[in-house]
Amino acid sequence: NVFYSRPASLKSWCRLDVALFPFDQQECTFRFASWTYPPRLLLPVLSDVAVEVSDETGGVIGYTLLNVTSSHILRDYATIRGWPEVMFVVSLRRQAETYIVHVIGPMTTLVLLANLVFWLPLRDGRLGSGERIT
Repeated sequence: NVFYSRPASLKSWCRLDVALFPFDQQECTFRFASWTYPPRLLLPVLSDVAVEVSDETGGVIGYTLLNVTSSHILRDYATIRGWPEVMFVVSLRRQAETYIVHVIGPMTTLVLLANLVFWLPLRDGRLGSGERIT
């Protein structure tokens, strides 16, 4: 048995479902397998080491890490049966507080203030300074 470990920095993308933005949760699936070595020469296995997901600043910016699950899968292809893969499923939830404080809150305040303009009283029975539509 040979354990060949190299430090690596993986950058990937995940298709996002933003239908419930900013209150959405995402699940990203990552698969690792060898396309150069057959299963009899290389068998990827899961280790007992905890999975660490972070960026350069030490966390996943804008998201809360909910769960990371891993599994070992044997896939069947047209010419090869039992091709080994290791799959990770990462569950993330967007931190909605940032959007509520910086986007939704100010926008709601501006909409309410803009509508309160129409409740201003007229001056001396006149139409004011011409800002009203007759």
